[in-house]
Amino acid sequence: MKLGSIEQAFMNNSVRKWFLHHIEVPIFYKQLINRKPKSILEIGCGRGDAISIHEALYEPIIHSAFDIDSNLIKLALIKKKILKLNHVKITVGDVRKIDEHDEYFDAVFGYGVLHHVKDWKKGLREISRVLKPRGVYCWEEPFEYFSNLFISRLLLSHPDIGMTYRNWMNELDNLSLLCYFGWPIKNPFITLGISVKK
Repeated sequence: MKLGSIEQAFMNNSVRKWFLHHIEVPIFYKQLINRKPKSILEIGCGRGDAISIHEALYEPIIHSAFDIDSNLIKLALIKKKILKLNHVKITVGDVRKIDEHDEYFDAVFGYGVLHHVKDWKKGLREISRVLKPRGVYCWEEPFEYFSNLFISRLLLSHPDIGMTYRNWMNELDNLSLLCYFGWPIKNPFITLGISVKK
């Protein structure tokens, strides 16, 4: 689903971009430094704030990103042009039906995406489908601790989809997306995880 205006502002601003650049993406990179994925996909890329960081860190040969919101994709395409990232494919798309081949990517990145998707399990199945064996899914999601906060309920457009931490971890296990070493990193607001496709 598309984000509401408040959450869109929350997810697409300089503070959020700073967190991506300096905290979230580097945390994943430190774990993947020996893997160096050469084919990567970002789901729910928004206005494209993480695309240039992934380019700089991983230097992928294949780099795709999509979002369901065509207005945000327009902004991402402008950024792509300015930064001359000609080989990066940026499209409008839906995580429940990813327009990519089976077992195509070494890594899929998602920063707070699937908790907005009513059929989030279908989204996870699609992510698993496009990942190569031993490919990694790097995810960041808020769970019930954050969603149940009064301020979250008041301001944010999180559908009631039964995506609890336990349900999420069970579904990852069902899809053989096994959590990586000491992961996930869990706190009351955001949980970061790396899952490896068996």
